[in-house]
Amino acid sequence: MNTQIRKPTFDLEVSTAVPSGEAMVATVTGEVDVMNASDFARAIEDIGAPRGLILGLRRLQYMDSAGFAVVYRLLELRAVVVVLTVNSPIHTAATLIGLPYHDSVESAVSTL
Repeated sequence: MNTQIRKPTFDLEVSTAVPSGEAMVATVTGEVDVMNASDFARAIEDIGAPRGLILGLRRLQYMDSAGFAVVYRLLELRAVVVVLTVNSPIHTAATLIGLPYHDSVESAVSTL
């Protein structure tokens, strides 16, 4: 029997949140778990946002405790502000663990 282990993948799309370019939005798609959480952390840390980074998690299909731990560490460092909508696949888990988030980029920008 030949068993293949699939490594979860994620993508980041980085854009400006405001016309001045001071705030950046990193929209994450795919999956983040223990297999790629360190890659996820490194990718977020490598984004140079002059004023602040808004981390959009609404398109993320799956995140386990390792991924949430990365997000919490970034929040503690005040490196990111999280955006998450109620229809996101990870919304219930994020709410259960008390992840602080905004429901829109506009709301997140106002806290930077």
